[in-house]
Amino acid sequence: MARRLWVANLSEGEVRTDRVDTLGDLFEISERAQSKNRSVKNCAVRDMVTVLEQIVRHCIASMIDSGRARPPPGLTIRTEDVPRAAGLSLGIVVSLAFTVSSTRGMRARLQEFGLPNPFAGDPGLEARVQALLESRHLITHRMVYGASDAAAWYDAVVEVARRLLAALPHGEIDFCLALADFMNENRRPEEAVRWYARAESLCAEAIAGGQNGAEVLARRGLALAGMGRYEEAIASYDEAIATDPGYALAYLNRGIALARLGRHEDAIASYDEAIGRDPSLARAHYSRAGALAALDRSDEALRSYDEAVELGGPVADAHTDKGILCADLGRSGEALVAYDAAIESDPYAARPHLNKGNLLRRMGRDREANECYSIAIEIDGGGDVAAKAHVTRGETAYDEGRLEDALADYNAAIAIDPGLAAAHDGMSNTLAAMGRAAGTPCGHGQAPRSGPVRAEAPAKGGRTPAQPGGGDAGRDGDSR
Repeated sequence: MARRLWVANLSEGEVRTDRVDTLGDLFEISERAQSKNRSVKNCAVRDMVTVLEQIVRHCIASMIDSGRARPPPGLTIRTEDVPRAAGLSLGIVVSLAFTVSSTRGMRARLQEFGLPNPFAGDPGLEARVQALLESRHLITHRMVYGASDAAAWYDAVVEVARRLLAALPHGEIDFCLALADFMNENRRPEEAVRWYARAESLCAEAIAGGQNGAEVLARRGLALAGMGRYEEAIASYDEAIATDPGYALAYLNRGIALARLGRHEDAIASYDEAIGRDPSLARAHYSRAGALAALDRSDEALRSYDEAVELGGPVADAHTDKGILCADLGRSGEALVAYDAAIESDPYAARPHLNKGNLLRRMGRDREANECYSIAIEIDGGGDVAAKAHVTRGETAYDEGRLEDALADYNAAIAIDPGLAAAHDGMSNTLAAMGRAAGTPCGHGQAPRSGPVRAEAPAKGGRTPAQPGGGDAGRDGDSR
């Protein structure tokens, strides 16, 4: 089961966060686009089309909301795409009326809004993108014809995204931050730091050139936070706020950096400032809930999670983290309801399946727990959630005496994350139980845990630099 990308319907405050979330989705497609499995490649192709459409929509919305373009006269808005139209910016409402069905249509739409032709002087690029767009209309098993098609289409979409964003204010910075974020989340820290440093350098160039507005200062904060320089990041957010005291997203990102330093009370105050300036900013409610939970203010945290869900985003994460908190409070029934709500809102989110499995195992419902772990592994593939699910499924197999199955799961976890100590511990003890030498320097001679590895922390709300930029798994905020 591959993760499906969603076309976001966002509040005005959050559309500025989703542009880089979309780039993150694009970078995540890379491995699947190169897969030899036809089904995996086909899903990657469909996701590429979705990402391309999202990027075009974001560029159109940016032009309208910045006042550099006007909606075409007589445009009919497809209101079925807008569940809560009252909270959306004009640019987003207009952009939702468009779909990307051909490169010719894309060029025409972009020209209407003063955006450049991304294929200018490069007919080969346009041909590859047109082939990608045509592919989504084919029967699934015929969608990808050659071994290299999907990879070539992926490279083309990345190039189109780069060219389109370069036409927007701070687009190159956003591109660097999104790529850095992707590297960080995929345990490639050295590459991440290089891209964060590049983003910081671009911000410095913009500031030196007189572009010292709040958005550039906040982006600099994201780059600094991505490199773990939280105090400097907070100072940059403070500069952004001094420049524009109404800039809600600067308060949000400032709160996230404060939380990473363990200053949860200060973080809550910053989130409250963000909410006071933009009550629709669901990610501020979500991040606030995480800080409240860290201070054991559980009832307030649960209310903040509910407020984030009610505002429409990030729904699956808010339900999942609410479930984690309920489970910690011993309210298992409420926790299961929350996990099920997370899965219903996004069946392709791996984390709620994993945490539901953890809770079910604690309740002695191992068969159902293993089903949850298997789904999490299928969804997440080679990610951190899959690694933890392999460990917990391996522990269940060990407890049931299925030692070969346990060993296979521990090996799979280590293949994903060689530094996962619980997997090495489990493998060491499984080998010992099978009468072999431990074979790994990480075995500590401990029996596998009687309960599953806790996969809940860090929750997504703990990610330091809100989107873009990051270091943790969550996508909390943004500077846009």
